[in-house]
Amino acid sequence: MKRVNVAICGFGRIGQQIAELLFNRSTYYKQKYQIDARLVGVCNSSSGLINQDGLQASKWLDKTQYQLGLT
Repeated sequence: MKRVNVAICGFGRIGQQIAELLFNRSTYYKQKYQIDARLVGVCNSSSGLINQDGLQASKWLDKTQYQLGLT
């Protein structure tokens, strides 16, 4: 299975929707395309969050977890 790492720059309304789609469809991508797509990074204009093993939804939704100056 091929692993695809995804990072989203611009994590406002649209970026969050894309992350939710990726999270909700991950099983479908694995079954249909043999792709393990993981969200590994998100950032806005002043801060961000990164984890090479993949971010859990609870982490990327909680912006208090973001690191300032990561962008």
